[in-house]
Amino acid sequence: MGDNKGLVGYCLEAIYTPLSDHSCLNFMGGAGGTQFHLNPRINAGLVATNSKRGNWHSEIKHTNNFNFVLNQPTKLKIKILDQGYDVTTFHDNGAVAMQFLFAHRLPPAYLAGFKCANVKLEVISFLKE
Repeated sequence: MGDNKGLVGYCLEAIYTPLSDHSCLNFMGGAGGTQFHLNPRINAGLVATNSKRGNWHSEIKHTNNFNFVLNQPTKLKIKILDQGYDVTTFHDNGAVAMQFLFAHRLPPAYLAGFKCANVKLEVISFLKE
């Protein structure tokens, strides 16, 4: 996975249960960089997304159809596309709740791992589609 498209085509499916008002899931790149930062903020009713190489970049806030609830599981799907991270959350009945695209700021060439805070994350799959 040495080229800049190494992770394009991969998809993470998981159950995301926030354990506090501020929880997060990070896709970690090389040298401690954060390629993608997903940060649901329960009390604010939004999801902040960002990336970091050295310093945090400016965050983007997503509010349409916010469906994260404290201590309640939410099905989450993150597809890594050429354009960016395609994030979808689902209602209990399987219908799409929230969907947005976070454009790549760092090349998705390498994934060192996932880093989480204040969340119970149950990975269903991380596969190339």
